[in-house]
Amino acid sequence: MKNTLFIGFFILSCSFIVNGQNASLVTNGAFNGNPAFTAWEIQEVESATVSQRQGGNPGGYIWLNDQGGDTDPSVEQEIYGLTIGKQYTIIGDYRAGKDAVNNCQCPGTQVLAIDIDGKEIATLPMPEHPSGWVQFTAVFTATSTSQRIRFRAEINGTDGDVALDNISVMPKMADWYQLKKVVDDRGR
Repeated sequence: MKNTLFIGFFILSCSFIVNGQNASLVTNGAFNGNPAFTAWEIQEVESATVSQRQGGNPGGYIWLNDQGGDTDPSVEQEIYGLTIGKQYTIIGDYRAGKDAVNNCQCPGTQVLAIDIDGKEIATLPMPEHPSGWVQFTAVFTATSTSQRIRFRAEINGTDGDVALDNISVMPKMADWYQLKKVVDDRGR
């Protein structure tokens, strides 16, 4: 019985991990829509470039580009269903934007920031190979049942525009392991 219960839980857990969109608290994290940023709010982004309906990882993506303006181009969304005090993992893919190679000679320079409710929780460098998608993760602890997640490009005065895709927010993986331990302990 214990092994059957664990195997069932493991399959269910893998389903949530592999199909992150099903478990994610983010709406349209794959940026598949018309426009691609449907369900997201954009700021200081060139409207002609932000919505990319193909060329993502796969499907659509968004391109955070402001032609070197003074304000960081950004995209944000309110996420709901959080548990106060619980840790959550933000997962996504990013790569250099179409103009980054020409405008920003900045491999390794921090060009993308992740904010929760206006507070920066992580920064990411320009990928070494600008044409390839790179996965990132960041962890935060919920302080409310809903919080605003924001991604800002061209930070620190760089002109490092960034493409984003496959954004999801899920309970931190340690929570899955804790549930497995509870299941194991009950089976003994």
